[in-house]
Amino acid sequence: MNEVPDATVNLYGHVHNNEPLRVGPYVNICVEHTEYRPLPPVAVRRLALARLDDPRPRAATTAEEIRCLDT
Repeated sequence: MNEVPDATVNLYGHVHNNEPLRVGPYVNICVEHTEYRPLPPVAVRRLALARLDDPRPRAATTAEEIRCLDT
């Protein structure tokens, strides 16, 4: 999804090249970015809300980004 409606975050995954995190209202939930572990829905929601406030990734992977929210 290249265009995301306002106040919406696109959760995406299944990337084949371990692409870096996108700038914008996107959260990459592919296993390469989640340390091959499921993410708690509450953590994904917190990250999505954070991305609406600031669209820039805070880390190199989604798992790291979620940990950054806790600090």
